Amino acid sequence: MSYEGEDTLPALCDRITGSDDRPVSGLLERDGRGGLSRTPAAMVDVSDLPTPDFDGLPLDRYFAPGPVLPLQASRSCAWDCAFCSIPFASNKFRIRRPEQVVHDTAAHAAKHGSDSFMFVDEIMTLTSLRGVSRELNDGGHELYWYGETRFSKGLDDELAAALRRSGCRRLDLGLESYNQRVLDLMRKGTKADDIEPSLQALLGNKVPVHLFCMTGFPGETEQEALRTQEFADQALRRSVEEFGVPYSTAANGPFILDVLSAVGERPDLFGVELIPPDEGEDLAFDLDYTVSTGLSRQDAARLTSGGPVGPAVGAAFHRGTWIGDAEEWSFLRALAEAELPARRVAVPAAPCPEVGRTAVCSSPRRPAGASG
Repeated sequence: MSYEGEDTLPALCDRITGSDDRPVSGLLERDGRGGLSRTPAAMVDVSDLPTPDFDGLPLDRYFAPGPVLPLQASRSCAWDCAFCSIPFASNKFRIRRPEQVVHDTAAHAAKHGSDSFMFVDEIMTLTSLRGVSRELNDGGHELYWYGETRFSKGLDDELAAALRRSGCRRLDLGLESYNQRVLDLMRKGTKADDIEPSLQALLGNKVPVHLFCMTGFPGETEQEALRTQEFADQALRRSVEEFGVPYSTAANGPFILDVLSAVGERPDLFGVELIPPDEGEDLAFDLDYTVSTGLSRQDAARLTSGGPVGPAVGAAFHRGTWIGDAEEWSFLRALAEAELPARRVAVPAAPCPEVGRTAVCSSPRRPAGASG
């Protein structure tokens, strides 16, 4: 089955059990002649979806003050960045009504005793951010959440204040680059001039940020890549020293050429030549490549590989401390307003080391009576 499963999976189960033989949208199956037959995928109306059901999952086994449950305020992405295949893989962008989203959030809080949520949207647009925060604030809910968005002119002080009041304790932002030329190459749709005001609005309202950075998009120079790294470093220092927000993080990884992205579909438009995959790798979602200008794949790896210039691929840092997967770590610390551990760990060379089978874990809990 491909694409969305809310209708497809029940239809397949009905076919298997013989209770219904209606078409199964998005189904791929052998045609008996060595090939595949494909049923067209159908797009789900996200406004008709019921409240997600987590029954049967061992929610009491999570290392957190109650489970951090996933929810959606929208599906797919409203933009079409050149490095990304999300629009291809998840149909058209659709948004859910904010009152519906908050209803689901409150229902899970009551049912599972959790006050912490993550929005797994590919991106929360300004419409979603405004609507969800308004509904949470108007309803007097004491819940905490985080999600992912982008820098934009509308991410201003008024919205940031509303986000903080609604319980937002972290926003992940696709910075990618702090160079307008590179952002335009990426077809990002972001203006570099909007980055600093948005960052100041969020940090000024005590909303920690996570900055996603990308090194080596075709045509990017080393000087431009280092400028982005320096901006991210300064943003983390300012978060602590200027705004008193110690929970902000950043991660920098090399550009990966997705075969279903705009670069993968039309490499000639980006000065890219694809390297055919090795035998047995024909189903790979990413390909090796060469570029006519700018940083090579090897250059991007060097700048993000834990060497003297950049941090480890995919790692996230706080004040020189490697904290691995920063999302849950920084979110839980921020909502508990917990003091960060003083211990420092060495920056690992990529790939990051495996975690052993046995580990002792502790997580912060919100002190009794602490305000949001």
